[in-house]
Amino acid sequence: MAVKIKQLKVKDDIFEALSATPDAQGCEICKPAIGSILSSLYNEHVMKPQHHHNQDTNDRFLGNIQRNGTFSVVPRIPGGEVTPERLIAIGQVASDYGLYTKVTGGQRIDMFGAQKQDLPAIWTRLHEAGLESGKPVPVHSDVWLNG
Repeated sequence: MAVKIKQLKVKDDIFEALSATPDAQGCEICKPAIGSILSSLYNEHVMKPQHHHNQDTNDRFLGNIQRNGTFSVVPRIPGGEVTPERLIAIGQVASDYGLYTKVTGGQRIDMFGAQKQDLPAIWTRLHEAGLESGKPVPVHSDVWLNG
């Protein structure tokens, strides 16, 4: 309600106006909640550049943040069919970055334990092998790390 009354449209403005810690960055619970509130109130396209800072970490970095602060990386594998070359690429990336891997019931291969700063390089290598996340990849690494 306060977001609507104060007409706040940016995550940082919301923290500054409403948080007990005005310079807070948010946690895995409040950031998605703020994103949901903003999209419900203003219904603007989430990928507009002015909204990049409102994005949940998972969307900005193409990784799913885990409780320990590392990320899981889950390349899309349509229909669960993967070429040997792509399977080797996944294995090599997982090995090079020390990622724990598992095959899911959704016909995907999850890689766990990625550091945020490694995500651009990981996705670059996966993209070079023909794998994707299903989401657009930021062109510049500063968008990944500072966005």
